Formats: sequence, structure tokens, C-alpha cells
Amino acid sequence: MFMDTRAQTKKAPWSSCRFQRFWLWVTTSALALVIAQLAQADEWTGVTDDDWFNSANWSFFVVPTSSSPRLVIIDAGSSNPARIGGAGIDNAEATTMDIGVNRNGVLEIEGGSRRLFSGDATLGRFWGSRGVVGVNGPDAQWGILGNLVIGNEGSGQITLENGATLGVSGNVDFARFRLAGFGQASEGALIINGGSFVQDPDTGTFGIGISGDATLEISNGGQLVSGYTTLGLNADGTAEASIYSNDATRLSRWQANNLRIGGAGQAGLAIGQGAVVHVAGDALIGDEAGSRGTVLVFREASSAVDAGILNIGGALAVGEGGHASLLIGNGGKVDVAGVVVIADNASASGNLVVGSAGELNTHHDGIYVGALGEGELTLSEGGRALLHGGAVTLGFFAGSSGTLNIGAADGSDARAPGVLDASNVRFGAGAGTLVFNHTGHDYVFSSDISGNGLIKHRAGGTTLTGDGSAFTGGVFLEGGRLSVNGLLGGGIDVAGGTLAGTGQVGAVILRRGSQIAPGNSIGTLKVAGDITIALGSDYEAEVNAAGASDLIHATGTATINGGSINVLPSPDFAVGTPYTLLTADGGLVGAGFDAVNFDSLFVSPVLSDDANHVFLTITQTTDFVAVARTSNQVAAAGGIQSVASGLLFGAIASLGDADEARRAFDDISGEVHASIKTALIEDTRFVRSATLSRQIGEGEDSGLWTKSFGSWGRWDSDGNAGELSRHLGGLLFGRDSLVLEDIQLGWVAGYARSSLHIDERASTSTADSYTLGAYVGRRWDAFSLKGGVAHSWHRLDTARTVAFSGFTDNLSANYSARAFQTYGEAAYSLDIEGARIEPFTNLTYVHLSTDVYSETGGAAALTAASQSIAETFTTIGLRGKSQFDFGGAPTHISGSAGWRHAFGNTPTATHHFSGADNFTVTGVPIAVDALALDLGVSVNLTQDATIGLSYHGQFGSSLIDQGLRASLNVAF
Repeated sequence: MFMDTRAQTKKAPWSSCRFQRFWLWVTTSALALVIAQLAQADEWTGVTDDDWFNSANWSFFVVPTSSSPRLVIIDAGSSNPARIGGAGIDNAEATTMDIGVNRNGVLEIEGGSRRLFSGDATLGRFWGSRGVVGVNGPDAQWGILGNLVIGNEGSGQITLENGATLGVSGNVDFARFRLAGFGQASEGALIINGGSFVQDPDTGTFGIGISGDATLEISNGGQLVSGYTTLGLNADGTAEASIYSNDATRLSRWQANNLRIGGAGQAGLAIGQGAVVHVAGDALIGDEAGSRGTVLVFREASSAVDAGILNIGGALAVGEGGHASLLIGNGGKVDVAGVVVIADNASASGNLVVGSAGELNTHHDGIYVGALGEGELTLSEGGRALLHGGAVTLGFFAGSSGTLNIGAADGSDARAPGVLDASNVRFGAGAGTLVFNHTGHDYVFSSDISGNGLIKHRAGGTTLTGDGSAFTGGVFLEGGRLSVNGLLGGGIDVAGGTLAGTGQVGAVILRRGSQIAPGNSIGTLKVAGDITIALGSDYEAEVNAAGASDLIHATGTATINGGSINVLPSPDFAVGTPYTLLTADGGLVGAGFDAVNFDSLFVSPVLSDDANHVFLTITQTTDFVAVARTSNQVAAAGGIQSVASGLLFGAIASLGDADEARRAFDDISGEVHASIKTALIEDTRFVRSATLSRQIGEGEDSGLWTKSFGSWGRWDSDGNAGELSRHLGGLLFGRDSLVLEDIQLGWVAGYARSSLHIDERASTSTADSYTLGAYVGRRWDAFSLKGGVAHSWHRLDTARTVAFSGFTDNLSANYSARAFQTYGEAAYSLDIEGARIEPFTNLTYVHLSTDVYSETGGAAALTAASQSIAETFTTIGLRGKSQFDFGGAPTHISGSAGWRHAFGNTPTATHHFSGADNFTVTGVPIAVDALALDLGVSVNLTQDATIGLSYHGQFGSSLIDQGLRASLNVAF
């Protein structure tokens, strides 16, 4: 597919005795010629020092010049290498130069303003020789007006560092010869570390590894300009090149006219971080038959410098006639102005991988994967191939093969997918394959697909959105999920995995162990042709309460030889509504489906059909209440049963486990609204206790007072409502005084905040309570009567979570409640040896009312009208008080014990789901009988001020409530 514009003549390898004899003759003749030249050569002796400009160091005692006709030889004549450097402005000159002829020759050009200008230069001319040149420093230069050979038969190395420059006007050859059969190969190396190597790109060729072993390294801001460049020119030539920079401010660059990596030999090129390679013309990897070329464009994982870049002004061939691979990874980028061909000729094989956030951009006729050879393109790990024109063509000519892998190759472990941005993927006359073998869950492939080839889906979730109506090949679905939301021609063989989508596909064969799931939620998958459903396959059919369902619509016949239908609510379903699951314009044949699955305690799916359709009807066979056990479960089950449809109804109807169904009934019951009433009624006692503890006729207890209190309570589950825990804190204050010497009048006000938890129901509530009341008392000698009234205003905030299989809802409500209480107490006081004992009896009436509430949330939200409840309490007990001095301060200790009995019903809450009947649930019960204890101590700080601390508790069969009170009383 490329026009051959190569300017360099290729040298054939020597592989026979004839060539070896010829080569020995050439070598012998060359040696004779060199020996003749040596007599007239300016040879470096270095007998005095290493100064190039010292004539005593030369064999003719004359420093070479450009006008001298003699050859300049730098060989190991002494321990001093030839050195051009130091102070001065003189330039060194030479005609033809040999550095290392039979031994080791070293030339150093460095420092000052010294430069060397020469004609042709050869490093390592004969076997066993080595020529080394180092050019170091920003003013160090070597200019060659001619050709340069680095390793002719021996080895040669040039190192450019720290801004040094080497310029060549002619050809450059690395590692020119290899003596076949004798194990001898020339070696050539060029190291550009922050220096520059410039060849006239219009006149010279640049061969790295002609028939020997060559190395090129460009690093840390190094620059190379070359002409027509080949790595591994002949079959016995090998070359390795690398370019990189670890300094983001000093990019390494290589500019070449054309580039062949593996002409007829073997070659590798690594373009790392901080490197840019620009090829003005074509780039060929693995050019001739039998060659091998590898290119890596990447960034080291630990580097913070940008990844390597390869820009190609012409075309790119990955396997022109040989074997080639191009790997773009770790952020590497390749930009190609022309066409990209993988495996161009019949003898070629090519593999191009874009992975690890790598990027390939093309700007002409797209990418040909397998023009005449075997080509493979893999996009993985977020790698992107962006085609700004043209298409991806798989297997272009007859006899070729082309494969595009998304993720990983067929037969390999799945990997994360890459991205293809191309308008079209087309299959040519060869064997083309598109493979999806990735780990993505929602990968979208949007290219149009055309031609006759094979699509394989091995792993991952893939959605096709393009127009594949012109695709005439086959689809083999073995694993993962393939959703066709566009058009896809050809037949689909589903041997494993799931076929889904809302588009149109060709004929479908559904084999054992495979699935079909129309839609992306509920939707229709159209089959343009026949569909065959085998025994052991599954049809996943989603339905909803609106009567919609998944549908397979085949324009041909539907052959159903068994298989199961798995019914999936999405998210709910309707009872008694016929759903159409399959339509076949050409009719139904076969035995039909052999099973329909809906794992539920309450409903059963029923299949039916006619000549062209398969229907499904869901019928409720068990009432929700039949599974419930407790009264709250029964009530909640009846409440949701009356809805008869919807999300919550469908979720419960879909449950297959009785215990989970009962837990669901408990969750949806909303019993927190009932149990909170129990706590509010019980907590009215704090106001009563504070006012009834005021003593009649005792001056130290009259006046302004305040009490802070805290309580921690727990009402155990009664097997119906869940356990309720409550934490409460508050402050009461008031004032009382004597009227007519024996009547005590007072008022009380306060605030309290309580936090309630029902862990078994994932429910919480807070109550902010404000109270205002009045009280009165009178004493007749030892007998006293006390009483009062109080009104409390409550602001309630509730939150609960309903969660079970297939359903989750978070619900909250804000509403108000009010509690009114009236109470009275009679007591008789006895003084016994300085202590007071007082039997008492108490009667209390409490009325609690709640406002309407409507929970916010989803389908499990409840709504209620205003409600009220009344409770009556009686308490009979004995209290005592004694006084003593503590540190000179009058101190009182007191205590009481009483039996409290409750008359009334357990608090309830009546509410309903949207559009359903009311149902009533009960909260935790108020303890019918409880022991009430109170222990305290108070100290008279002054005659008019008293502080106190007390413990209080209530203990019943299912109740434990304990707390502390602190008080301050000031009389005036």
C-alpha cells in the first residue's frame, strides 16, 4: 500500500562459502591498500602529551591540515589520547580520518573554542579495533564534510555531551560489516546526552546496524537530525535505539526524513518520557520479509515528565513486509498524517497496542488492520485511537487477516477497554474479527459496522449504538452482556452471556446456558428474522405495574424448544395484567418454554400463548396477612394489601422468604409513631414529681425554685413492638408561696428534649417539649392535700428506614402533640424521733393528642389524621425525710417508694399508605404495674437557699427508667 521511495541501497547478507571467500579477498586487498597508505598517513603517536596541536605528537612532526592529502590515523600509539581542547582559537583540521585501525584509538574534543573539521571519518576500521570519540561542552564541535562510519569491521562509539555538536554532510553508517560464519560483528554506538548530532537530511542516509550490532541513545535534551534512516538495515544487522529525558525543561528530539525500524534485520526503538520523534515522511516498522521491528512510546511509571511523542508526516506501516509491533502506553502519543497499515504485505505480521492512556491519532485514510498480512490492533486500559477521517478496515485484501481487540485478545484474560473514535469499522475481503474481551460494565461502541466478518464477545458489558445494518457476518456471543441499541445485521449465536438492547439484530440462536434480556430496563429487542430458543437458556423479562414488559419481536418464526422465563419486577408489577413477552410474525413452533420463575410467597406467574404471541399473567395466590404473625405485622400487611399495586406492594409480593416478609411488615408498620406516645405519657411524671415534692407550710421550701433532670429509660419489646430506648434532659422552674398561712399556691414552667430509638425498626425520634402548669396544696395538721394541672406542647421529628430485598426507602415526619394532665395527692405525716414518715396516695389523669402527619419519602410513606389517647395512674406509697447537720449546714435526706398502677390502653397509631386503607399499630406498652423509687439529699446553704440532688427510678415488667435531678430553692 506504500510507494517505495527508499534512497538507500540494501546490502544482502553473506551466507555461503562463496561470499566468505570473496569477503576474505576484499579484506586482504583492503589491508594491502591500508598498509600502502600508512607510509603516507599522518599518524597520531602521542609521545609527548595529548595536545593535537603539538607537532611532536605526529608521525611526520606536522599537525594535519585540511589541505594535506594524507590520511589521519589515530591508533593506540601511546597512552595519550588525541585531545582538541583548552585555550586558543585554532581549529583542528584533517582530511580523511581513521580512529582505531588495528587497535584502539581515542579522540577527545572539549572545552574552549576548539573545533575539528574533517572529511570522511571511520571509527573501528578492522576486526579487533575500536575507535572512541568524545565531544564535550557547548563550544565543542566536530564537522565532517563527507561520510561517517561508526564501527566498520571493529567497534566505534561517539559520545556527545553538554551541548556539544557533530555535523555530517554525507552518509552515516553504524556497524557496517559482519563476518558470517566466524562469529565476528562490527559494533557501533552513538550517545547523545544533551548534545546535538546533525546530518544533512537531504543528501545523506543514516544506517544504524547495517550488518552488525548498533546502539543509539538520545537523552536529557539531546538532539538528532537524520536523513533517510534505517535501523537494522540488512538481515544480519541489529539496532536498538532509545530517546528520553528526565528533565521537563530539556526535551530530547529526533527528526528524520524517513524511518525504518527493521529494514531487513532486527531493530527496536523506545521513545520515553520527555522525548519527541518527528518523521517528515513515512515510518516503516519491520520493512522487508524476515525483519523484526519493535517501537515503544511510553513513560516510565515513576516519571513526572510527559510521555514520549511520535509524529509521522507520512504513512505508518506496522509490519510492511516483516514482523512488527508498536506499543503506545502510559500516556504515550503517536500522531500520523497519512494512512496507518498493520501488516501491509503477505509476508508481514503486525501488532499495534494502544493501552494505559496512550493515544493514536490518524488524519488521512484511517487504519488498515491486515492489508495483505496478519494484523492486530488492541485498545485497552483507556488507550484511545482517534481517527480524524477514514475508517478501521479489518482484513482488507483476500488472504489477509485483521483483528480489532477491545480490552484483550481472544483467549487472553479480559482487561479494561480502550476507546475507538471512528465513524466506521468495516470488514474487507480477508478474515476480519472484532473482539470484545474487557472488564467494563457500560462500555459504549458507537462506530458503524459494515462488511462480512466475525464479531466475538467474550467478556464485559458492551452497548452497540451505531448503524450495523450493512454488517453481513456473524456474531458469536460467549460471555458478558452485549446490548444492541442500534442496528446490527448478520446472525447472532448466543452460546453464553446475555443479549440485550432496544435495537434490531439479525437472526438469533439462543443456546443452553445463555440469556436474552430485551431492553436496557424495560424495552423491545427486534429480531429481523427467526429466533431459536434452546432448552437450558433463559429469558429475563422485566415487568412493571403500568402493564409494560420486555418484548422480543421477531419478523420470522420463533422456535421455542424449552428454556426458562425469569420474571423481574422493574421495579414493581401488576397483578392480573397480561404481559406480552414475545411476538413472532411468522408464528410460534416447538414445545414452548418449560418453566417460568418468580420466587415469591404471594404470587404465581402463568404463561399462555396464541399462534404468534407468548403472554404472562401474575396472579396473587397468598394474601400478605397469611404470612404475618404479630398484630402489628397483620395490620401493616393488611394496609399494604389494600394498595394492591405499586412499588412497595410489588417489592413485598416478590419476596420468597417468610421471615423476610415479616421483617418487611415490621419495617413498614410505622410503629415509632405509637411508641413515642408511650414515652411522652410516661414523661409527664417529671412535672408532677417536681411540684408534689414542694412542702406546705415550711418557709425554706417556699419561694423561687429550679430543678434540672435527666433520665435514661428502656421499654422492652412485648413481642409485637420493638424495644424503645429514651434519653431525656430538661429544666423546670417555678415559684410558690403561702396564702392564708396554710394554703400553698405555685406555678411551674419548663423545657425538655428527649431522643428515642427503636433499633429493631431502624427508627428514631426527637421531642422538644415546653410545659406550663399550676399547683396548690393545703395542710391540716398531719394531713395534706396537693394537686395541679399542666399542659405540655411537643414538637416531634421522626425518621425511619425501610429496607429489604428489592426495596429501600428513607422516611421522615414533623408534627406536633399536646399533653394535658391533672393530678392530686393525699398524705398523712408522722414524726418519729426527728424523722418524718408520710404515707401517700396519688391519682393522675393524662390526655395526649397528636396532630396530622404525612411522612416524606417514597412508597412506604404514611399519612395519619389527628389522634388522642388518655391514661390514668394511681400510686400508693411511703416517703420519709430526716435532718442532720453536715459541717454546720442543715442537711436533709429523703426517700420514697410507691406502687404505681396504670389504667388504660397501650398507645396506638392509625395511618395509611397512599391510596390505601387505614391500619392501626400499637407501640411498646405502658407498664401496668411499676415500682417508683426516689432518693435525695438537700443542703441549706443559707437560711433562704437550698440545693439538692436526687435519684429517681421506675421499674416494671418491661420498663426500666432511671435518672437524676438537681434542684435549687430560694425563699424570699
